[in-house]
Amino acid sequence: MERTFQELARHPDSGAPYPTRNRKLQGLRMFPVSDFPNYLVFYRVETASIRILYVTHGARHLLRLFRREPRE
Repeated sequence: MERTFQELARHPDSGAPYPTRNRKLQGLRMFPVSDFPNYLVFYRVETASIRILYVTHGARHLLRLFRREPRE
């Protein structure tokens, strides 16, 4: 996972925007985890960094996951 996080830090816009109408999720991006393509990183691009909100299996019910607040 560390390789994925480093890649996102270097190229924060490389993740695909998460398609949603939910205002709370606007700006959320997703990117597959290196060597584990079934897992996705969900993150937001901030001023000088990225904020990782979730790392989860892509088959998981994402809307149910997003109803909960991310852990810091």
